[in-house]
Amino acid sequence: MPDSVCCLIKKLKVAQADLSLEKLFQIVRGSHLSIRSIEDRIEYCKRNYKRNTLAAHAAFQILLICWKPGQFSQIHDHSGSRCVVKVLAGTAVETQYVDPDNAALTSTVRYSPGSVFGGEDGDIHVVGNPKSARTGLVTMHIYAPALTDMRLFEIDGGRLKEVVAAVS
Repeated sequence: MPDSVCCLIKKLKVAQADLSLEKLFQIVRGSHLSIRSIEDRIEYCKRNYKRNTLAAHAAFQILLICWKPGQFSQIHDHSGSRCVVKVLAGTAVETQYVDPDNAALTSTVRYSPGSVFGGEDGDIHVVGNPKSARTGLVTMHIYAPALTDMRLFEIDGGRLKEVVAAVS
C-alpha cells in the first residue's frame, strides 16, 4: 500500500478516540493523497460504481470508489457515521437534500480533483459522476466509525421516502 495511504491510516489510528467531522477534515486535508497513491487500486464496473476497501478498522473505514460517467449512488445517509470524501480524479457532483419533506429543496455542488467534502450521519445526499463527464471519477471516502448501515431513499410525491432494501 502506498506510503500516503499508510500515513493516513496511522493518523486515523492515533486520532481514533476523537474522529469528529472537523478532525476528519483536518486529517484528510493534511494528507498527501493523490491519484498516483492508489492507481494500482483503480477498478471500474460497467453496471455500477465500484467500491474498493483500502482499510477496515472499528473506528474508521477507507473506501476508494471508482465511477464511470453517469454512475451515481442512490439517495442515502450514513446512519451513525461521519464521512469525508477527497476527489482524486474527475469531477464529483453531490446533491444534498435539505428538507426530506420537500425533495425539491436541494443544494448541488461540483467538486474538482483535490477537493474535500463531507457530512454527518443524518445528511441525505447523492454523489456521482455526471453522464457528460469525459473521464472516470475516483474518490476516497473515510467513514468514522466504519460504515455499517445506511438508509436509502427515493423521491415519492415530492418527498423523500425511505426504501427498504431487498434481501437476496
